[in-house]
Amino acid sequence: MNLKNLAKDIVLNVVYMLIDSYSSTPKITLPYEKPEEASAGKAFETEKMVEEKPLETMAEHEQEVSSTSSEAAFTRDEAAEYTRRMALEHLVASEDHLRAAKGKEAKLCVACLVENHFPALRQYAKEGKKFCRTPEECEAYDRLLEVVEDVEERLLNGDRNYEEMAEMLRSVRKMLSPAVQALKALEKAIKEMEAEKAEIKTAPIVRIVDRPTCIVDVKKKIEKVMPKVVKAASETGVKLKPVELVVSEGVVVKDGFEACAATNPDLKPVKQLYNCECWETLSEEEKEKIVAHELAHALGVKDENLAEEIARKAVGQ
Repeated sequence: MNLKNLAKDIVLNVVYMLIDSYSSTPKITLPYEKPEEASAGKAFETEKMVEEKPLETMAEHEQEVSSTSSEAAFTRDEAAEYTRRMALEHLVASEDHLRAAKGKEAKLCVACLVENHFPALRQYAKEGKKFCRTPEECEAYDRLLEVVEDVEERLLNGDRNYEEMAEMLRSVRKMLSPAVQALKALEKAIKEMEAEKAEIKTAPIVRIVDRPTCIVDVKKKIEKVMPKVVKAASETGVKLKPVELVVSEGVVVKDGFEACAATNPDLKPVKQLYNCECWETLSEEEKEKIVAHELAHALGVKDENLAEEIARKAVGQ
């Protein structure tokens, strides 16, 4: 009996030791367990830690993120300068590729242009149009896009005039270079200043404008036609007498309508008016006929039909 009891005690002690060792071993995920179930406890603990984080710490973190994003933001001028700098770098590289495109390296250079530099230049040309600050700079980006498209098409069609195409890109690079842009801006500012000064000096409150007069031409026609009018008038029985004639410019109105000329023979001296705006629209023959008609009135002919008949005879119509 004592041996049996001893054996029983030994077996029980061994069983208790196995149970204790199993309970202290970490849990192992078995093949049939889902990963979500195995990590559920840890996820729960992580969420609990986030929820229990002090509010002050969260606010400080948000402030740090906000300040970092504001410092990283570009102003419009910075974006414009960055775009132009990158466009210039790719233009320089493209020119170098074209000038180095010789022999076996030609294919490599062309491939690099078509696959790398030209796509970048197209993008910078489009971005440059958004940020350009002067009309000249905007025009340069338009020209950049045109040249890139043209050069790429020529290269893909087998054109080997690499030096000529490099010069095309170089001309655009000059348009975009800071020195040229600054020079153009300076020239524009100088022209505007000069224009403002000139406007101040040459813009009085009252401007006197001298209109060209027709009276000089009228007097020449009178001297030419006068002998013929005197002869034609004497042949029609008009009694001639010396006449003092004053010829001047003015607006002539007959029967409510503007006319080219008029004569008042009742005044002493006799006065004639000529409308110079009308005079400039007449041919040389029409001018001589009007002068002859008015001279007939100046000689004392008051009848319009008779004055017209004398004028026609004088000018040979």
